[in-house]
Amino acid sequence: MNYFYVTCKVVAMKETFVVNGKSIRDKCLEASRLFDDWGILPEDRDDMSLAIDEALTNIYEHGYEANDVKDCTVSIEVFKGEKDVYIVIADYARQFSMDHAQGPNIKTYVESSQIGGFGIGIIKKIMSSARVIRLFDENVLIMHKSIRFISNTFSKVLTKTADNILQNNIIKESKNKLFSSVLFTNSIK
Repeated sequence: MNYFYVTCKVVAMKETFVVNGKSIRDKCLEASRLFDDWGILPEDRDDMSLAIDEALTNIYEHGYEANDVKDCTVSIEVFKGEKDVYIVIADYARQFSMDHAQGPNIKTYVESSQIGGFGIGIIKKIMSSARVIRLFDENVLIMHKSIRFISNTFSKVLTKTADNILQNNIIKESKNKLFSSVLFTNSIK
């Protein structure tokens, strides 16, 4: 049996919810805001949000029989390390393995006007790693992404620019007040 250990500083998101179209959108937006708060580059943020969207959509559309969709409960946890994010999604849907899942043949796909079928391929492509393990009666999807942050230099430049703008506005305001008071004083004489 393989074990792996992950050192993460932040468990930022831990929720259990019923999956439907609205909750999928909500969780993707919530995760995207969280990634923004962490200062993650927009490209990496978008990749992780898309991976969450694809995973939840696949669970919702393929994991349960049509009459069981009302009980489609999923848990999601997001962990942040120094240079990594781990997203763990667990569900009680029928057993599934990513290892044997293949994307559609592009030529056949285009000719048939089929919609969908790329979710797992997208996840495998945009995440650093992704795997599903079966733990008791749960599918546990573990997605990992090596992330890049908006550089400190860029942040410092933005802060310095904002400070300069603020300082220039304060100087202009002070000059205007001084000019107004001189005009007012001269008009009284």
